[in-house]
Amino acid sequence: MIKSVRTVVNYLTWPARWAGRLWDRFHGYSVISVEDLPDRLKRRTLYVVGESACPLHASMACPLKRCSTTLNMNLAPDELPMWSLSETAEGAPTLSPSVWRRTECGCHFFLRNGRIEWC
Repeated sequence: MIKSVRTVVNYLTWPARWAGRLWDRFHGYSVISVEDLPDRLKRRTLYVVGESACPLHASMACPLKRCSTTLNMNLAPDELPMWSLSETAEGAPTLSPSVWRRTECGCHFFLRNGRIEWC
């Protein structure tokens, strides 16, 4: 009985899942430079905090929908760990190395050309 209910639910919800994947494919992350991080972070936005000549860190909302954590990646060369940030001509960000939350949700991903690539 439970298996048949799951099958029906999966059958009825696949269009929404498919549309979400399609949306993610064509709407990647964009970069916004700010002096101070806003209280509420927009999804699919990478905030670069600090002055444009000297960025301090990059912040983003965790890409897992069930997680509400703010991820902060250090961009300053005098502290470790440190990430590097580059942007394409269209403004799509790439962070290197990968982002790995070892606590809470445990997500592990690369942000490349504005897209999340899960590890």
